[in-house]
Amino acid sequence: MIEKEKGLGYRSLSKKYKLNISTIKNWCRDYQSFGIESIRRSMRKTEYSDKLKLSVLRFRQEHGLFYRETAKHFQIKNLATIANWNRIYCEEGIAGLSRALGRPKKDGENDMSKRPQKPRQLTKSEWEELQELRERNEYL
Repeated sequence: MIEKEKGLGYRSLSKKYKLNISTIKNWCRDYQSFGIESIRRSMRKTEYSDKLKLSVLRFRQEHGLFYRETAKHFQIKNLATIANWNRIYCEEGIAGLSRALGRPKKDGENDMSKRPQKPRQLTKSEWEELQELRERNEYL
């Protein structure tokens, strides 16, 4: 961002850092709208309440705003998030906004931690080490 502010163009920054020019443009736009925090990589996905999603969609409709303007107003970094909420709301209504994220589980599919695991056969060296550790534990 500093280099862009010094006058370097998108194309030269793109070549220098070997990034797509649209990535540079998006970062600059996000930086101008939301500050430095907007371009730092988030460690987890932001979750929004159903109430907020509905409020955002109603605000956009009432004020006749574009997705970008609405995203800026609510400080939602990715304007496609609002577009997705709008699509889901049009297709499924309010109930669609509250459904769980991610791929739905197939019938009979459980969490991995609940799956019974088959015990595997130990190698001779593993068996010997296990016996040695058991003897040490008994000693303690």
